[in-house]
Amino acid sequence: MGHSSGILGRFLQRALMRILLISAGSLLATTAAAQQVPNGDFENGMASWSDASSDICNFACDDGSSSIIDEADTDGNFPSPTSAMRLVTGSEDGGFGQDKTFGRTRSVQFMVTWKTLGWEQVSDGRNQLLSVEIFTAVGGQVAKDDVDPSVDSWSSGAIDIAPACGQDIAVEITGMLDNGGWGGSQVSLWDDVEQGGAPCDQYVDNDGDGVCLEGIDLDGDGNCASEGEPDEGINDCDDDDADIFPGAEDIGGNGIDENCDGLDEDAGPTDPGTTDPGTNMPTDDDDGEANLNNEGVIAAGGAGCACNSGGSSPIGLLVLLSLALIRRR
Repeated sequence: MGHSSGILGRFLQRALMRILLISAGSLLATTAAAQQVPNGDFENGMASWSDASSDICNFACDDGSSSIIDEADTDGNFPSPTSAMRLVTGSEDGGFGQDKTFGRTRSVQFMVTWKTLGWEQVSDGRNQLLSVEIFTAVGGQVAKDDVDPSVDSWSSGAIDIAPACGQDIAVEITGMLDNGGWGGSQVSLWDDVEQGGAPCDQYVDNDGDGVCLEGIDLDGDGNCASEGEPDEGINDCDDDDADIFPGAEDIGGNGIDENCDGLDEDAGPTDPGTTDPGTNMPTDDDDGEANLNNEGVIAAGGAGCACNSGGSSPIGLLVLLSLALIRRR
């Protein structure tokens, strides 16, 4: 009965965990989408982005700029209607010794949970230098991609950001002229700047128990990389064993930390009928009759004991397990 009840307990524990995950996932379905660069589709204007364009022009040139443009103001369609980011390169200074002017936008910091950063881009001419740069929270550059202008039609691009997994980063997108002299400004449009590809390793649920090395899988997609799921306070200490996760039943004395609290529960008292004399626990004499110890406790099966030598009631076991699970949660 002990072995089967242990299996049943683990089954109920995992079943309850699944129910909790599904319930939480349904409540958070509107937010647990792909973990994107904040407002990377630019549908909310310049929210989460700032203009970092050049403003050094003081003679015969135009400064660069970054702003939001609506699809209704153009002749084409955007990947994510109705808005996109518009970078204007400005115009050069005509050889008066100043640097080239540029349009640039910078995102707020966000955490990397996927290994790739992607985007969509279209330009009105090829005479531009476009780039996407990734910076850590302390200012170090993670990666940079020189983007080939895609003239007249939207084109996809991507950059590897896996080295920054689990870190906070910011994105800068820049466009400047590349004609070496006088010239008018040119424009590039950007949309769907978001994370994608494969989830970072620490946000993959390898054993399918709903918990990753960091975070919890709320939407049931097999990873903890979606918005609202990464959590350094929730850690699966063995992501190769589905019976080991935070909140699991910890089986005492087996040397395994099933609930990831850093400890293995105590094994608990042994069978009263097999304990040694003098341990303050009852023993049976040769006639099989229960003896009183020095505390007056009667051995299992005796009239003064609240236990049942015939084994635990299955219904009682289920009730106790349910109460224990609720108390743990």
